[in-house]
Amino acid sequence: MLNILSSLGFRVGLMFVQIFDKHQLITKNLKSLNIYFRYFIYTITIVVFYLLLQISEAFFLNTINSYNLQPIVYSTVIAIGLIFKIIALSFIVGIVFLEFIYNQNIDQYLKAVEKKENYINKNQLQWWRFKNQKWYLRVAIYLGIFAFFFNLFLGSFLSFLATQTISIEQLNLNWIEFDSFMKQFIILFIISVALFEFIKVRPARKVQLKIPKFDFDKNVDNNADTNILSSSSNDDLKEKN
Repeated sequence: MLNILSSLGFRVGLMFVQIFDKHQLITKNLKSLNIYFRYFIYTITIVVFYLLLQISEAFFLNTINSYNLQPIVYSTVIAIGLIFKIIALSFIVGIVFLEFIYNQNIDQYLKAVEKKENYINKNQLQWWRFKNQKWYLRVAIYLGIFAFFFNLFLGSFLSFLATQTISIEQLNLNWIEFDSFMKQFIILFIISVALFEFIKVRPARKVQLKIPKFDFDKNVDNNADTNILSSSSNDDLKEKN
């Protein structure tokens, strides 16, 4: 149990260094201090940041409440403020976990992380790239795009009807025309998605699956060519399932 907590603390501490202290300015300065003085700094930092966070939050809410904002604008501003609050809380909590990494060789680990990031960038293995998404995520994205356009067309059509004074017969005719338009849109959307999937995404994904994952435990040569996509031996790699 203790090993699990130590491993978790080490990972959280490394995340803090990677996000807030990439040059290890905070880490190396705190490491040189006495442990009791470090804990004093942790306590002071947490208290000061917490008070500043509470004051800033109260000022922020009072400021935006003084304006007559639209609900969607108000919700967006609140969401942005919440993101900043989460980042601030992450800093407050994360700084304590630096205690788990002082006795570890984090320089070697950070070099491996940098190599991994370079490997991912060179070989276009970023998670956000569409070709790197699993099939169910791609389906969800396609459905989301379809739902967006469907609601857009339906909302526009209903708004148009709300401004018109028409008979029941004309209303039924308008619905029939809208139904015909939506059927054509659905067919066109399915064809477009199929062409995009089988001509663009599938071939690109097939190439990506041939690229081996970065081996974090292996000692990678600094001068080695990690750009698999530009390597002539790419076709010799075995495809991973």
